[in-house]
Amino acid sequence: ATGQVNNSAGAGGVLGSAGPTDAAGKVVVSVRPYSGPVQVVAGGPAVSYQDPTIPADGLGIAPSIQVPSSFLFSTYIAQFKVGAPVPVTLFTTLADHAAIAYARGLHSTHPAKSTLTEALAARDPLFVTHITSAAAAWDPRSLRWTTPAPLIDGPQSLVDSAFAAIFDVALNQLARDTSVRAGYGSGPGGLTAPTLLQLLQDDIDADGRLDGLTFGGRTVATAGATPVVMDAQFLRRPLAVALAAWTRNAQVNKSGISDADLASALVFKTITEDNSDLFGSAPTLPFDPLDRTAPEVALATQPPAYVNAGNVHLSVSARDGTGVKAVYAQVGATRQSAQLVGGTWQVDVFLPAVGHNSVTIWAEDLAEPTTNSGLGGAPPHQLELDVTFDPDRPQAAYDTAFASYADERTTAVATGVDGLALVPATYLPGERTAVPNGGEIHKAATRLAAGGPLDAAELESTNAANIPVLRFAVPFNPRVDAPITTAEYVVAASCPGCGAVPPARGQLLASPAEGVQALLYDLPLSTETVPALGTLAGPITLTVSLELADAAGNSATIGGFAFTFHVIGPPLAILEDEAYPTYGDPRGTFPYRIAGLSAGVDTYATLFEPSSPAFYDGKVRLVRYVVSNPSPDPVAIRATFLPGAAPAWQVTEVWPRTSRSEQPITAVLDNAAAATPYTIDGFQFYHALYWAYPYGTRGAGLAKTETAPHPCGGHLAGWAAHRIGDTATKWACPGITPTGPTTTDLVASAGVTPAFYVGVQQGGGEVTAPARDGTGTTYVVPGAVGAAPGTLVLYLTRPASTPRTRALRMNVMNTLDRYETYDYEIFWHYYTWRFATRAGAAQYEVFLMMKSGQYLQSATETLSGSLSVQTQGLAGDTLVGEPTTRYSASLSRTLSTH
Repeated sequence: ATGQVNNSAGAGGVLGSAGPTDAAGKVVVSVRPYSGPVQVVAGGPAVSYQDPTIPADGLGIAPSIQVPSSFLFSTYIAQFKVGAPVPVTLFTTLADHAAIAYARGLHSTHPAKSTLTEALAARDPLFVTHITSAAAAWDPRSLRWTTPAPLIDGPQSLVDSAFAAIFDVALNQLARDTSVRAGYGSGPGGLTAPTLLQLLQDDIDADGRLDGLTFGGRTVATAGATPVVMDAQFLRRPLAVALAAWTRNAQVNKSGISDADLASALVFKTITEDNSDLFGSAPTLPFDPLDRTAPEVALATQPPAYVNAGNVHLSVSARDGTGVKAVYAQVGATRQSAQLVGGTWQVDVFLPAVGHNSVTIWAEDLAEPTTNSGLGGAPPHQLELDVTFDPDRPQAAYDTAFASYADERTTAVATGVDGLALVPATYLPGERTAVPNGGEIHKAATRLAAGGPLDAAELESTNAANIPVLRFAVPFNPRVDAPITTAEYVVAASCPGCGAVPPARGQLLASPAEGVQALLYDLPLSTETVPALGTLAGPITLTVSLELADAAGNSATIGGFAFTFHVIGPPLAILEDEAYPTYGDPRGTFPYRIAGLSAGVDTYATLFEPSSPAFYDGKVRLVRYVVSNPSPDPVAIRATFLPGAAPAWQVTEVWPRTSRSEQPITAVLDNAAAATPYTIDGFQFYHALYWAYPYGTRGAGLAKTETAPHPCGGHLAGWAAHRIGDTATKWACPGITPTGPTTTDLVASAGVTPAFYVGVQQGGGEVTAPARDGTGTTYVVPGAVGAAPGTLVLYLTRPASTPRTRALRMNVMNTLDRYETYDYEIFWHYYTWRFATRAGAAQYEVFLMMKSGQYLQSATETLSGSLSVQTQGLAGDTLVGEPTTRYSASLSRTLSTH
């Protein structure tokens, strides 16, 4: 019961003995009566058996295996069965050693000691289920009583007796295979199943497990030139491989039982995957004896299709029912073996050529007796990779011939029949041109955005927003170059006094156009790509660089591209309102007429009254313009007016001379009336003067006779006159006549100032000034709303306080409602009076006193100079870009004749 020899049963515990065995290996042993477990032991100096792995020669002589005299076959019998044959095999011998180690408590998971009977009950089923786990194939309780079938003698059925023979034939084949691996060769002197079993016995005796360790922790290994370690896997996959090799050898396997039969009975699976505690660790390698196919290979990690170095690291997973022996990768004629690292196969392959390289990957399995190779097969047994070796960095060149946009300095906006800009805006650009590297770009401030997604096809065709596009060509040959994976731009914007501006970054647009051995990329210059364009004032220097990378890992930053970007003032519709003179706008110069005077009404003089409330902001309006903005963005605007050679504005008046009598002629000729003197400037005058002729004589009886000589030498030489205001001289001879001459005088001139107003009114009359930018230097044209453009009104004005060189006085000569001057009293020759006196004939020249002056007949205003209107972009109320002249006109015209 303890597993020890019971010497009380007989000398050495022997109950009986017999021998030798007959030719079939049998012997009958008579034993003394005994109660308890017994062990049948067979051995001796001349024990041999026919080698089941080598066929008989041509004479029918089969080689045999000589069992060492030190080796004992054995089997324990827990309960004696009368007449039942007791097989003693290599398998039962190993099972005995497992049972006794278990009974002694040497197994680490079963440290308690037990009886031998208990140990046999615990261990024997594990040996049966190491051969097959198929239900009803072999009763796990019948290990000790199942006689092995002679599989080398003739046909057999796959029943329990055949299962009982499997271990012994497999162990013999394993001994031959291990002998070769250990360097013994296949001849005499090598390993045999008994000598191999002795090593296994040492292993299991130490701790009750087949774990490759014997007493003292020593490793169990064969001798030979290349010792083979007999670890916990030794009786798993190697045993199954050996069994498959033996089964397929029809010269020794006469049973007719095939590897397919054994596989169907789960023999190979059971042996290979045995996870019982007979072994020191879990099974590691599967085995499929029916494997006729190569291993399946897959990429554990997808390798790059493009590389910039001459080697590629491959990580391959391979699987096969019988296990994977090797994995290979080949480029051209060079084959590389992979190494198994952490469950995957790792290998570096070297690429011999720049451009495309074909890499072939396959594996070989551990199938016995013939290895299956995936070389030449189809996926997944063989993989073909195409790897492009591209060691060169990407390059790029600027396309100077690509005409992408039209310069917007001459761009105009379309207008309707009313002269206002159409909304939405319709721009009338010119011909598209190319921008040279280092060249200039001119773009209106309200047209800096694309207004939608940037699309290379649209930009290269319609380009509705007229966005400048820079095109770059990247050389590309698909036979040798890796595809471009990164195509980005970096644009640094700078301008004088702008301070630091963060660079703009983004993706270049792949052009739909095909280049010649090149890939084309577009960089649209808009606020979507370079936001600083909409915020900076002045000319902007754009320094462009490209960041390119390809699928091989090559990268490059390519610079050397620079452009000057002018954000110019937007185009507006500016229309002169030619009908303005007809509106009757009291803030303008046109309603004030000389011809329209009526009793007590003075309108023309209003044009020169600085305090007159008629003129808004002290300005007289001369010309009217309507400014309209079709863009939804407001625009800054300023206007200047420069005079020509003459004053910008001036008025010329026509003053004809006129005279009127102080009294009616009948009254003047009346002696009493005529005798009434008038004192002017200290001098006395009469309404009628009589000069005796010849001049200087005095006639009798006339109180108003002038005795002095005629101041002008006679009326035929000139009219006698007194200049009003002259207190030193009574008479002057200016040669003035009552009806002439007419004087045309430039009586006033002034500068012209543009003035802007919001709220366009029918007939004029706007008085509200528009908003200004943040600096207060320009006005703001509002953006369009809905279908209506933003509008301003521009007036050319002159100051109402313009001084005159000739005063305007009403009725100074007592004429009704007329601007007049009174500068002379003249004496008009009325008639010659001849009469007789005592002294003889007498003659008098009669002169009538008349007021003489000029009256305002007409006035003409003229305008001369040039109007210039500039626009500029706005960001909020901040000026951006550069001011641009969008309208200019030379004016030389008559504004009004009053």
